[in-house]
Amino acid sequence: MTSGRSLDPPWATRRLRSGMFVGVRDGTAPVILQVPPGELTASLGQTCVPSRPWAAGLASAASVGVLLVATATSAWLLAAHGYPDGAALLAPGQPLALSLVLVIVAAVVGSVLHELAHMVLGRARGQSLPRAKVNGRTAVARTNLTHTWVWPFIPRTAAFGGGLAVDLAVLSGALLAAGGRPGAAWLVASVTLLRIAWQLRPHRRTDGRFLLAHLCDDPAVVTTAMGVLRGRALGRPGIRHLLALAAMGAGLLLEGFITYWWGWRLVAQLLHVAG
Repeated sequence: MTSGRSLDPPWATRRLRSGMFVGVRDGTAPVILQVPPGELTASLGQTCVPSRPWAAGLASAASVGVLLVATATSAWLLAAHGYPDGAALLAPGQPLALSLVLVIVAAVVGSVLHELAHMVLGRARGQSLPRAKVNGRTAVARTNLTHTWVWPFIPRTAAFGGGLAVDLAVLSGALLAAGGRPGAAWLVASVTLLRIAWQLRPHRRTDGRFLLAHLCDDPAVVTTAMGVLRGRALGRPGIRHLLALAAMGAGLLLEGFITYWWGWRLVAQLLHVAG
């Protein structure tokens, strides 16, 4: 946390619900500030404004709508047909080689669409699309959306949640196509559901962490919550920090469930087939 007087321009700020200010500049992580915006020396200008405000407003509202509708639709279909797990890789009558190809295609195409949604909905006026960085070791792509921390709530929600909205829309379509029956669509749904669960782990640097920070309106909420857990926090933790700790605990449980859901269920099915 800083007072802001020693920061080099250009900076842009927004008041947080806590009364503090978040400051951003190109290429840097958001910074929590104690001073009002008027005491800063400059602003980011166009970078702080969504591309084509009227179009961005419509796209943002549509993205949030898709997120809500796809979540409800996916939940209903999963409740009706069950959860596709790792055993979907071994669909009766479907060659294993074809299943492996479908897994790779579904994972790659899904990741591209996910990051493209972040890039399009996170584009600032007068700027090119945000860049996505791919980690070759972990095969994880990330889009820099730091500048959106000073955007209004709806466009910011769309930028942070756009990837998840696309994933849920793909999941809904795959579940509808599968109708609970093993096959290619059921396998695509399984891969997509795995990707969504993987993204919703806030104790890792995934969409889950950024969405949690966004909903708490505090870019440092996870870092502060970790400090609370380790006894290094300054002052009493707030409700948002306790919620963050609860969310991270749920993320750990989700990680264990992923191991069982895709790993053990797949192994069990392989042993069953081999037997």
